[in-house]
Amino acid sequence: MQVEDRLLETGYGIISHKIFHGGPKTLLAFHGFGQNAETMAPLAGHLSDSYTTYSFDLFFHGNSIWRHREQTLSKEDWRRIMDEILDTYNIHSFSLAGFSLGGKLVLATLELYPARTEKLFLMAPDGIDTSLWYDLATYPATFRKYFQSMIMKPHRFYNLVNMLKRMKVMDKGLIKFAASQMNSNRKRYRVYYSWIVFKELKFNLNRIAMVLNSHNIPIYIWIGKYDKVIKTKRLKRLTNQLDKCELVFLDCGHNDLIAHVIQQSSKDYNF
Repeated sequence: MQVEDRLLETGYGIISHKIFHGGPKTLLAFHGFGQNAETMAPLAGHLSDSYTTYSFDLFFHGNSIWRHREQTLSKEDWRRIMDEILDTYNIHSFSLAGFSLGGKLVLATLELYPARTEKLFLMAPDGIDTSLWYDLATYPATFRKYFQSMIMKPHRFYNLVNMLKRMKVMDKGLIKFAASQMNSNRKRYRVYYSWIVFKELKFNLNRIAMVLNSHNIPIYIWIGKYDKVIKTKRLKRLTNQLDKCELVFLDCGHNDLIAHVIQQSSKDYNF
């Protein structure tokens, strides 16, 4: 499989991405928090007979650059960015794949281009329902300022973690995940600015269901049975409304979900 590394300059910054050349159909793929475009390589390889995959570094990940750090990414901003991507590569129709945080970009793209979307593949998707760790960006500005201070004074974060442990209000696995994303200055900046930039990407589940059903778009969703990051209560509220939906729970956690999706899909069906 031929792979190209590309950079696209936009009005908002640089979009770094990989093109995994394969079949005639197009897949736009968005990785999860703390990852990069290479994370989707196994999926791209698995689908290479049918799809050419464009896998994008999210802002503050890989080599993508967001030029306005304190400015949030609106859906209209994302439309302008996607227009540049689709025009550059002359892409008319596509399927979408997203893992974790990348699920927000999938849902935003679906809302903007429903008539051009063929299928959705979501793995532990953010944007439908998430844990406290991902919800902090919606907290009042005073709390966010306190969190911002943790970047320069990380002992404040560990004090908070220890308090949550004592109060038993946060799952131990989730606390461990959060701590792993805050153990260096670079990671702490990535957490803070990712929360700031992506926090406006919110979705009405009824509207998402209406878009999928009215455009007859199939959606496949995979969740790890032991995932502590993504919750499923609101997810089922969405899937219960859908005409073409397959929801699969796999015997894994959050971080190894993509590998299990590939293994399971190889046995049960083709994308």
